[in-house]
Amino acid sequence: ESDAAENGFRYFGRAATPLHRAAGEYGRGEVFLAEYRWEEALAAYAESRTLYDALGDKRSAAACLRQMSRAEISKGDNERGLAYVRQSLAACEEAGDSVGRAMALNNMGIAMGSLGRYGEALEAFGESLRAMEALGDIEGAGQAWNNIGRVHYFLADYPRAIESYRRGMEIAEKLDDPSGAAILWMNEGIVHGDIADYSKAIECFRKS
Repeated sequence: ESDAAENGFRYFGRAATPLHRAAGEYGRGEVFLAEYRWEEALAAYAESRTLYDALGDKRSAAACLRQMSRAEISKGDNERGLAYVRQSLAACEEAGDSVGRAMALNNMGIAMGSLGRYGEALEAFGESLRAMEALGDIEGAGQAWNNIGRVHYFLADYPRAIESYRRGMEIAEKLDDPSGAAILWMNEGIVHGDIADYSKAIECFRKS
């Protein structure tokens, strides 16, 4: 295992309480996810979920399911990812976890988009956007606008793609987030390149 995962295991894995073990397994899952070690991440999140379920901690169990959906989507199994994200959404509803629900909806949009189910992807991202805005999560809303723009791009609805990216850029500028703005400028530049507006594409790329 990586040093980070091993250190987490040493600290939490031998801890006395189930709560510490649950947190430790979740932490190991996060490390494995960051290292693209999908199967190990899934195993760690599954163990964490089992422990949280036993503790009656529904929000944390829902978070494990949400991260399991991320791992499945990342390794290309979008159908399994959708199954986990639906379980996570149901658990969030039961626990009254609005933040978790908004994040799970984002995962659902990614999976739907990867499967070419663009209408459903837009619906999920739109719900996630509204939830993020209601929660005051401006950064999350900006990410949702970028995702919405990407779906419109894949649908060849270029005006809406550009409009969505610019809504995201407004948020990135408000947050003074140059890396977020750079991604959005790059995405808009790709759109302009596809419609042969090369001078505008170059302008966007220079800003990215």
